[in-house]
Amino acid sequence: SRRMILRTVVRVLSRQRRLRYLPRYRSGFSPNTVTLREFSKAAASNYSKPTEYRKLSSVEHILLRPDTYIGSTMETEEEVWLVEGDRFTRRRASFCPGLLKIVDEILVNAADNKQRDERMTEIRVTIDESTGEISVWNDGRGLPIEKIYEDGEFIPSLVFGSLYTSSNYDDEQARIVGGRNGFGAKLANIYSTRFHVETASADSGLVFEQVCSLISAFQNNLSLIFSDLARQYVQSRRTRDLHSDTQSSAGLRADTVALLHRRVYDLAATLKGVEISLNGRCITVGRLTEIKDQKEEGDGEIAEIFYHYPTHRWEVAMGIRTGKEEDDGGIHDCVSFVNNCATAKGGKHVSHVWERCIGVLRPWLEKKIERSVRPAQIKRRLVLFVNALIDNPTFDSQLKETLLTNVADFGSDYSVDTKGLLAWAERVSLDELIREDLTEGKRSTSSRRAAPALMFVEKLEDAALAGGKRSEECSLILTEGDSAKALAVSGLQVVGRERFGVYPLRGKLTNVSGLERSKALAVPEVAALMTILCLRPGVDYSNPVERARLRYGRVILLTDQDEDGSHIKGLVMNIFRCLWPALLQYPFLTALDTPLIKASKGATTVSFYSRQEFEKWSEVTADAEKWKIKYYKGLGTSTAEEAREYFRDMENRLVHFVWTDEEDGDSIDAVFDRTKSAERKRWIEGGHISSTIAEENEESLDKRSMRYSRFVHGELRTFAVQDLKRSIPSVVDGLKPSQRKILHTCLKMGMNKQEKVAQLAARVAHSTAYHHGENSLVAAIVNMAQDFVGASNVPLLKGIGQFGTRHAGGEDAASARYIYAALSPISRLLFPSADDRLLQAVKEEGVEAEPIWYCPILPLVLINGAEGIATGWSTTVRPRDPAKIMDTVRRRIEDDKSDLGEDVLPYYSGFTGSIERQDERRIRCAGRIGVQVKTGKSGRDSRLATVIIDELPVGVWTNNYKKKVIAPLVRDGDIRNIRELHTDDRVRFELELSAETTKKI
Repeated sequence: SRRMILRTVVRVLSRQRRLRYLPRYRSGFSPNTVTLREFSKAAASNYSKPTEYRKLSSVEHILLRPDTYIGSTMETEEEVWLVEGDRFTRRRASFCPGLLKIVDEILVNAADNKQRDERMTEIRVTIDESTGEISVWNDGRGLPIEKIYEDGEFIPSLVFGSLYTSSNYDDEQARIVGGRNGFGAKLANIYSTRFHVETASADSGLVFEQVCSLISAFQNNLSLIFSDLARQYVQSRRTRDLHSDTQSSAGLRADTVALLHRRVYDLAATLKGVEISLNGRCITVGRLTEIKDQKEEGDGEIAEIFYHYPTHRWEVAMGIRTGKEEDDGGIHDCVSFVNNCATAKGGKHVSHVWERCIGVLRPWLEKKIERSVRPAQIKRRLVLFVNALIDNPTFDSQLKETLLTNVADFGSDYSVDTKGLLAWAERVSLDELIREDLTEGKRSTSSRRAAPALMFVEKLEDAALAGGKRSEECSLILTEGDSAKALAVSGLQVVGRERFGVYPLRGKLTNVSGLERSKALAVPEVAALMTILCLRPGVDYSNPVERARLRYGRVILLTDQDEDGSHIKGLVMNIFRCLWPALLQYPFLTALDTPLIKASKGATTVSFYSRQEFEKWSEVTADAEKWKIKYYKGLGTSTAEEAREYFRDMENRLVHFVWTDEEDGDSIDAVFDRTKSAERKRWIEGGHISSTIAEENEESLDKRSMRYSRFVHGELRTFAVQDLKRSIPSVVDGLKPSQRKILHTCLKMGMNKQEKVAQLAARVAHSTAYHHGENSLVAAIVNMAQDFVGASNVPLLKGIGQFGTRHAGGEDAASARYIYAALSPISRLLFPSADDRLLQAVKEEGVEAEPIWYCPILPLVLINGAEGIATGWSTTVRPRDPAKIMDTVRRRIEDDKSDLGEDVLPYYSGFTGSIERQDERRIRCAGRIGVQVKTGKSGRDSRLATVIIDELPVGVWTNNYKKKVIAPLVRDGDIRNIRELHTDDRVRFELELSAETTKKI
């Protein structure tokens, strides 16, 4: 035994290299030659001096090593929630964590008293900023005022002044309190310069009061008062702060006070059945939903929340985070409490709730977005509130920041409200947010060259040098559609593909102004640009280092030269204005000018780059009508040779957009900001350029440069005016230009001439010089011939074939190559031929086309109604009864003022529902519904109701109603059987309700 001890000592000391003379015994070691005392003496001579060892008392250790018990006593600065002016705010604050912890210990003690005494109804907290005194009072059962043990100390003295004293040491008894180790209140005592305890006991009729300035003197300064008490209470007051910089000489700092206020508000939100007051004013926060609502108003981050309070032991709320965790990682946004203790780092209770909620959300999300989703990807989009009561909780330390108790020992578990949670997820579009995050995650992790990601950017033809050391020399050509891309590809034969890439945009881009950042980044065109250019969300590209990381040094916009092309340019500018504004301040965006119109005569060809330029030339050219005019509506009109011509002289054809000052950005905002509709109207009506954009300033720019504001007030305003003319019907004839062109062509064809819709559209485009594609004409022709409920009261065209029904809102019309259209017999009566020669015609490409407007004998804008939406304006005119309109017109002609028709209600031909006026601004349109009840053989309890719907409100199409209204009722079991007895112009649903639903109605 002795030999084994010696060998163990030698082995240990050898590892620690403590024995200087040990090597001489490494060979032939004999325990008989060295005694244990000699080894001990040798070891001691190689250790530190004995005087460096100290034995501390518990209080001395607490004072010397506070971080073990209450956390850091150094001033800390971090972003936290505070309460300022009765509102939750989130900002950076300076505070001492240790101070907050010892105050929290007293607050938790007061809250624990509610678990011991159900009759407790009040907690009063007073914080004196000037003196640093903090007082906590509660009306729960007071501590027994009696002496225990041989030393004769009173129980309140032990509880507040003696370490390792507590009533929570019996682990066999289930308690849902925050206290556990017997340290809490004593720590507040030890770290206070003055600590005052007062408690009253109804049993003994005594009031106990004790004050101390040092822990060793606590048992002194004791007073007992006999009193006939009306109620019991416990009060503790501590004065001054820890010896740190958190507290100034004048008292507590503002940040510290705001944090203490927040902790009191937390307590008010989590402690049920207790009125909590702060500095004499009652705090009205009562549930997590309310505390969340206050945080929402202060911070604006959290939207609609899911709230669930299944039992008094579990309270859960969940919201959507708009800001996701950073790339460097971070804990998910979670606020949690256990037995009124703020568990800042969460723990097993938070994991338990996450597990239950993610278990419901994950399958639903994967079904919605059709791909696998990891729990972390869901959590990073959510913010969680948890308030739990746990039996005998175990924490990671006295700080109680993390709950360690196993779920099996909670004493209860959380049962999630599956239906409510999924309904909330549907309302907040959680699936769309997760889909956007997954898409953005792929983009953010791609490399600068991003070759694998670029393989999935459809239709991109990448520059050979893009993403390399010479990226700044590369240009990305963004084209308007595939036909424009074909032109660019033809032009690349001249300039080569090393420094030029091409990507086609799909029609009109989305206006991203006002969208949430995540939704804006999820727009397909924006997502593609991020991948191609290697743009990153939130990066400031005013930094040259960041700009150098882009895969292309500039973007060239190659759009049609007409007003629609200008609009696409503006939408691209708006994307960069909203998401990467710094890039607009550098020579990044350019546009390639191509001719809009070419006039040729013999070997002479003149190109015009705007309609105004062509019109000025026509006015000053005497024989303009003898020139051959070719309109280049789309870039696809240009030949390959013309494309190569454009690219040979590319640099001289480029227009460089220039940022001069904030007025350039304000001009873009005025056009696209959804909140500036009134300003947009003034802009279109005025048509003037801001006074700061003087002509001399414009002349000072390079010939091929253009300010963003100049582009907005010039080309974009021209688009806005043309958009109004195209989209808003004329009040004179109730027609849009496309409809007027169709009517003009049909009137010229005659009454009995019928033609396939596809051919008629081609005829209209040719005879009236229509430049916006035949597909839109086809849609307009079909619309003018539809006669179902909700379409025109008086169709101007007669449809021959299937032109659609009310069941799909006309979308079930047959293909244009199968159906025919002709002029309706009533059209010529509405537009007398005698008027034709009196109407002023529009000139298109030097040829007279349709009239500026027709003049019908009845106001068609009232008979058929009108709808249109354009830049700055929109209109909706409901149709009226043709017979009443005709009667009113006759009365007005005859100057009969008895009925001027000022209150004619909307009217839809064939509609059998009801239309009623509710007030001056609202009219109610309702369908028709009836109920039939049949009694079964078993009597009253087996009654089944059948709901008959034989009319729907105007504009509610049958198929949509079935999908959005009836189908969910069938899934929920409210409807047991459905019969559809529709005709082509009538609706009839027969819905047999379940017995349970029948009882409800």
